[in-house]
Amino acid sequence: MHVGEHFILGFKGRHLPAWVQTFAERFGLGGVILFDYDCEQQTYGRNITSPQQLRALNAELNTLAAKPLVFIDQEGGSVRRLKAEHGFSPYPSAKEFSKLSWRQRLTLTNSMFAELRSLGIHYNLAPVLDFDHDANPNIGALGRAYAANPAIIKENIAILHRAAVVNGIGLCLKHYPGIGAATVDSHRQLMRLEVNPIELEQFHQLGYQVHGQAILLSHALVQGWNDTPVSLSEFAVQKLRARGHDMLLISDDLQMQGMQLRCNTSTAVITGLTAGVDMLIIGNNLRNEEEQATAWAETLAARATQDHGLYSHLLASQQRIVLRKKLFI
Repeated sequence: MHVGEHFILGFKGRHLPAWVQTFAERFGLGGVILFDYDCEQQTYGRNITSPQQLRALNAELNTLAAKPLVFIDQEGGSVRRLKAEHGFSPYPSAKEFSKLSWRQRLTLTNSMFAELRSLGIHYNLAPVLDFDHDANPNIGALGRAYAANPAIIKENIAILHRAAVVNGIGLCLKHYPGIGAATVDSHRQLMRLEVNPIELEQFHQLGYQVHGQAILLSHALVQGWNDTPVSLSEFAVQKLRARGHDMLLISDDLQMQGMQLRCNTSTAVITGLTAGVDMLIIGNNLRNEEEQATAWAETLAARATQDHGLYSHLLASQQRIVLRKKLFI
């Protein structure tokens, strides 16, 4: 069993690091996540400096036998790892995008997804499905939500799906179950919220329809569910599985401060995968834990030999991951 398939790892540097290569050779590797900004150093150029450099980096990653999926956050506006000033195509925030004509939106998205594909990127960690309640300092305040109207959101998702199919890019809806009404930023604090049933239903409806069939789970604590962050919650996972058995379920970055206030990364790895999540994002950007990756994988492998339920989940989960690799790589 290749336990590394369940990890989406971030790393420092503009070339394939030796530790990532060693990890992939020993455990396999599900994916990598790339950033332009280094939070620890507070400087740009972490993994991305130009289209030519990024294309070369992704070519290096593709030489790995594990063939990791390459993930990036290219929502538009302020959440855009590929910026125009470094030679990449411009793309507006979700809020500004919604104001454009249907044809303008499709043209822009086709262009952006074609660029992603040409650079060697497989999955865009977008679009944001959260409603714009003007409450969340990291969603509505940054223009990351399309609207508060579900019909407008659905129309925009349809445009992105169409462009994704044409250009061979996977989409990952976020942030389940909908965090637009949260009043704190999960990068810094633990979110507590009540679920909006309409917002929740959009995830259930669209998660199985978008190209790549993936949903990113937030770290929110949801009133009436349980006292466990959604990304680590079997209850939350089973609600999704009931509506889409083969959806790829991905945790938000386990190193966010909101999650770290509840448990450390090592504990979150076992808890999340035991709950039924497929892939775990560990960006090593909010925290640098690159040296601990081997220990996480070793612990997971040992636990899987003792826990038949976990072992069975990992086998089924790896089938979902392999299907995406065959589709996009």
